[in-house]
Amino acid sequence: MAPPANVAPLGSSSSGAALAISAESEPAEYCCPISLELMRDPVLLVESAQTFERAAIAEWLTKHDICPTTNMPLRSKILVPNYALKAVIEARTRARANGDSPSSAHAPSSSATWPPVR
Repeated sequence: MAPPANVAPLGSSSSGAALAISAESEPAEYCCPISLELMRDPVLLVESAQTFERAAIAEWLTKHDICPTTNMPLRSKILVPNYALKAVIEARTRARANGDSPSSAHAPSSSATWPPVR
């Protein structure tokens, strides 16, 4: 989801070697709607159920009492880590760094069977 027209990116974050992939080549779901950069530390804003890069939403919340993607007022500013999304982004990034197809980061190995054989 694109940020509202009145929301400008908060600026670039520090780059890490592990996630040095261009955000333009990644699915929008992996990019923070505030910074528009690939998320390294995705967190969920509990009240709105939206995910953001931790540093970007923390800065946003110091100045605003609304969700940047929904524009709904926030009664709570509780953030929780989005471990599942972080794992997916890291797996995709590792796959790209190794020259693999990004989709192979989620594919089961050829020896895996489903449902498990008993």
